[in-house]
Amino acid sequence: SFSAAQRRGDHIETHKRWAAGQNKQRTIEKNTAKLEEDTEDLHNDLVDMDVGKIIMQARQEKNLTQKDLATKINEKQQV
Repeated sequence: SFSAAQRRGDHIETHKRWAAGQNKQRTIEKNTAKLEEDTEDLHNDLVDMDVGKIIMQARQEKNLTQKDLATKINEKQQV
C-alpha cells in the first residue's frame, strides 16, 4: 500500500488526475462560437390581465379553489 511504501522509504511516483474523486463521466463541450452567433429572441409573451380575470370568474362559478383548478389541469397552484 501507499503508506507502507512510504514507511519503507521506497520511491513513490504520483500523478494528479483530472476530476479524480468526482463523478464526472462525461465532459460538456461548449461551442462558444455557436453561442455568440445565436441571435434568437428568447422570451415568453405575457397575457393580458383580462385573461386572468376570465379564468378567475369561471373558476368561481364552478366553486373551485385555486388548488382544485391546479389539480384538474395538472399544474402547480403558483403557476
